[in-house]
Amino acid sequence: MTDQNPPKALSLAFHGGTGTGKNYISSIIAESLYTNGMESEFVHFFSSSHHFPNKEDIIRYKTDLPKFIERGVQKCKRSLFIFDEVDEMPKGLMNTIAPFMDYYQNIDGVNYRQSIFLFISNIGTNALNKKIIEYFKQGLDRKSITIKDMEHLIKTDNESNEFSRSQLFSHHLMTAHIPFFPMEKKHVRQCVRNQLLSKKYYRAGGAIEDEVVENIMRELDFYPDDNSIFSPLGCKRVSDKVDLVMND
Repeated sequence: MTDQNPPKALSLAFHGGTGTGKNYISSIIAESLYTNGMESEFVHFFSSSHHFPNKEDIIRYKTDLPKFIERGVQKCKRSLFIFDEVDEMPKGLMNTIAPFMDYYQNIDGVNYRQSIFLFISNIGTNALNKKIIEYFKQGLDRKSITIKDMEHLIKTDNESNEFSRSQLFSHHLMTAHIPFFPMEKKHVRQCVRNQLLSKKYYRAGGAIEDEVVENIMRELDFYPDDNSIFSPLGCKRVSDKVDLVMND
């Protein structure tokens, strides 16, 4: 944001499974950059299943999406575009927006270099999860894993789909591929405590009994079977389970 003349648009790909915080981090970025956060007119959110549901409409999508991005950047050069479920994008659609992230001075008189693109994806989930389990079994801290360690796994994951076959990958247009690892029990316990407070089952500053937290934790699933430490859904089911246990 401090660079007034970056060489290209900032483009980040968030990779990981359900409940790892990809959408949450996207919203934090929006809240940090714009007064109205995700409600800002300069934040544009696309869900593949909602905005691009029909493969037979691909020609219209290829026409409309670039025009939408052009209008957005004309209105605000620091526009933020968030694409969710990009692994479900219709074939060829990603290639239509690749030029906006390339090293061009401008396209038809519009400079896209200060815009920001976030891509939320499940690509690489299996490979990432296997690697984090390996680290855990070796007694290594997940914080010691670097982006460089994970980018190769993401790019070569055998669950390749339209996003990973697009020009965003082949032309090396992504600024970085960010891995999101599954939450551990210690993280989910924090979610449980936060929900107990936000739902006013306990007052702020009051002591939350460990037994209550563990009763809720027993309603949630964890893996692998030989040492159940990771959550397959992160904190997505925590709110429901808190109500279930507390009302019971």
